Amino acid sequence: MIRAYSKSSTPSKSFHFYSRILQSRDNFLPDNYTFNFLVRTCAQLLARETGPSVHAALTKRGFENDPHVQSGLIFMYAELGCLHSCHRVFGEIVEPDLVCQTLLVCACARCGDVGFPRELFDEMPQRDPIAWNAMIAGYAQCGKSREALNLFHLMQMEGMRVNEVSMVSVLSACSHLGALDQGRWAHAYIERNKLRMTVTLETALIDMYAKCGNMNKAMEVFWGMKEKNVYTWSSALGGPSYEWIW
Repeated sequence: MIRAYSKSSTPSKSFHFYSRILQSRDNFLPDNYTFNFLVRTCAQLLARETGPSVHAALTKRGFENDPHVQSGLIFMYAELGCLHSCHRVFGEIVEPDLVCQTLLVCACARCGDVGFPRELFDEMPQRDPIAWNAMIAGYAQCGKSREALNLFHLMQMEGMRVNEVSMVSVLSACSHLGALDQGRWAHAYIERNKLRMTVTLETALIDMYAKCGNMNKAMEVFWGMKEKNVYTWSSALGGPSYEWIW
């Protein structure tokens, strides 16, 4: 029940069943699975006060060395924006696995810290698409667009699977650089590899073309979209010459 509610639209109800375990007269005790789901509940709720309390409770019961709990804690603190706590949990793991390494790379990159995660990224014996995407997105978000594009090309050279998440970061980097030729290449790559055209990806295309000065192409993508959100409209309106849209 705790697991079910942790993944539901009402994750806070997980704590109701946790309380029932603690109050049980049958000497029920929470185990590592209990805390793994509670940690992820805290992440979903963005519970900055409850999260550390759950961490303290699982440590008191000796589950701080469980691999699933450890990765859950890194994920939770990443969602809460507590980068220092992410580093602390990671530093206490004797042999961090690929999941923990990837989660820390994602957490640091999301918070704009690309120095340490790049060192960790380069030392990882295996790197999955999530780690690659996190590093590329981290570079793009903190304004290091050339590094983002260089890493994307390295990703291709190593034969990694590229998805729409990767391409959103690549297009963002092209937008910041005003690199229309590279943006066109990215668009052609998307079409050639038949990547799934999500609203986010199409919006990134519009933003790239608009910021690179090709409003005709931006509006071609815009009017061809089956679904639009507020970011799509903002990207179209934010172009250098939008009067003729109407």
